[in-house]
Amino acid sequence: MKNLDLIEILQDHLKKTCPFDQTLTICSTQAGVRKVRESIREQNSFMEKQLIQNVQTLDSYLINIIGEDRKIYHPSDFIKDFYNEGNKLTNDTEQKFHAAMDVIRTARITLGDGTNNIVKYYDSLYNKNFTVAFKFLVKIFETYTKYKEDNSKVDLEDIKYKILGPHITLPYNIVLMINEAQNYTPLEWMVINKLISMSQYVYMTGNRSL
Repeated sequence: MKNLDLIEILQDHLKKTCPFDQTLTICSTQAGVRKVRESIREQNSFMEKQLIQNVQTLDSYLINIIGEDRKIYHPSDFIKDFYNEGNKLTNDTEQKFHAAMDVIRTARITLGDGTNNIVKYYDSLYNKNFTVAFKFLVKIFETYTKYKEDNSKVDLEDIKYKILGPHITLPYNIVLMINEAQNYTPLEWMVINKLISMSQYVYMTGNRSL
């Protein structure tokens, strides 16, 4: 299904008296969000606030859902904080740090959160020499996790795992549109499946990639 088809389907639902406020279009990029909003704007007279609320990236939507007003924490922030606390930063350690954070993020979005999943993913790597030493990897993950806890910080993966918790109920939507389906990670698909369970009609563009 193409993006234009998605807009046509949405228009059909709107003509059948489906309230725009009970539709949700999720895009993987801000560029996609702007394109979809513009297409909807051309055919309707919705307020800008409605467009912002009902057409979002997945990350923006989830942050709004849980009311998370803290600034999202990024690995680039952590490296500054980590090495400002007396740890010497060299070109070699910076490369190892980024390699460790790449492994950590990939493990969290493909296998799950927690040290055991980080270790399991690391063990699956074909050539560990091009990634990072095991002990350094575990140290970075445990330090990163503790630092976030001690300083009340969250990253985008934390947001998604929180959304997946049984105590979080997502709003019901008559129409759910998933744009650029091929761009989402396994963790994001777990969240999208939770959205799907709360939607009457679901449409996608792109190929689902797991």
